[in-house]
Amino acid sequence: MILIGAVVGIWLSSQLSLPVITNQQVGTNGGITLEFSAEMQRDSVAQRLSISHTQNFQLVWQGRAVTIWPNSNWKPGSMISVHLASGAESLNGREIPRDFNSQIIVRQPELIYLSSRSGKDQIWKSTLTSETETLSEQTEVLETAVSRDGEWIAFSLNNNQGGADLWIMDRNGEEQRMLVECGNSVCSEISWQPFQQKFAYSRYLNGLQGIPRVWTVDVQTGEIFSFFEDEEIIGHYPAFSPNGSALSIFSPVLGGIYLQDLQKGASSVIQTSIPQQAVWSPDGQVVYFLRGIGLEGQPVDKIYRFDLKNNEISIAQGFEDDLFNYGTPAWSPDGSIVAIPLRQMDGGLSTQIWLFDKDGFLIEEITNDPVYIHGGLAWSGDGSQLRIQRLAIDSSQQQSDILVWNAYNGENSFIVEGAFGGDWLP
Repeated sequence: MILIGAVVGIWLSSQLSLPVITNQQVGTNGGITLEFSAEMQRDSVAQRLSISHTQNFQLVWQGRAVTIWPNSNWKPGSMISVHLASGAESLNGREIPRDFNSQIIVRQPELIYLSSRSGKDQIWKSTLTSETETLSEQTEVLETAVSRDGEWIAFSLNNNQGGADLWIMDRNGEEQRMLVECGNSVCSEISWQPFQQKFAYSRYLNGLQGIPRVWTVDVQTGEIFSFFEDEEIIGHYPAFSPNGSALSIFSPVLGGIYLQDLQKGASSVIQTSIPQQAVWSPDGQVVYFLRGIGLEGQPVDKIYRFDLKNNEISIAQGFEDDLFNYGTPAWSPDGSIVAIPLRQMDGGLSTQIWLFDKDGFLIEEITNDPVYIHGGLAWSGDGSQLRIQRLAIDSSQQQSDILVWNAYNGENSFIVEGAFGGDWLP
């Protein structure tokens, strides 16, 4: 009996416990994180792991934890089943003895935005129904940016030195802390790197009128790095590609939008004189950008596309001689639709939102209110809703509103007065 007990004890000690799901609800973008009790042989996990609703996903490891990211976004309200077959091994050969199964709910997207209803610009969160709450007591917030999984919100906050620091908090407004102290410089224009706990940002020396440079910060360690090896290179408006493998920056000294492959180190420059953030296609193969031209004696902006594979530039929407001024576009998550602000050159200041397919053909006009300038576009993770900012042309207070266009019924179903900025919280 003693011998049998010893054998059983040895067998039990050679087995691994089942992994733990760290998040029971996820956003439409993913991801689901499994934490193991030991460092794993990653191939042995990948070969045994499957999920429902999609056969295509990627795994991102960090120590003993692996996060599942879907290649196509999940539908709000759906249930994702995770299955790990028995036999996955740790680095020292210990096995997980039985199957692991779990289910995770995909939560409904929420919207965060800035509002000065309290007298100071604060971060608010809405469920797009009647439920609205403040996420932070912090005032004088300049902008917000949400991580891909929707778990973290970074924000730029004015300080008492005339600058703006970078802060971070979780999606519920908790665990708030300063991440980057910027002194009398303004740190803003935050762009999260997909699948990583890092983001890039612009740092304007001595205020917003100062010289901007691009930096990156590791959220977990707080380590800060200059993006360019030469810290004197001017640049701002950073934007990571959808897979996080490339970064675009507008740099007037480099001639326009600078693109760098972060894995291979290759780079290129898209010539344009308009300061802007590049707009990446969902597959990361195309960059949309604005160029100014003269038309009938007037300066107008047109949208061009840069094909990374062929290294070619072409007009993206309409024609160079059409009588429209184009604003910053927004791709739907599946890449099938592009929403664009359009202003008729002979139609005053009014700007409306039009939808085009990926080949540039008009689908429909979704706003038609001539007293407003519309822009500030952002799609929800599942592509069912489009956030639009609008500003009344004759507004004396210059306060914008936020409305949400619903792709299912074609209606602008949600409006917040006196709000601006913000993002979707998947």
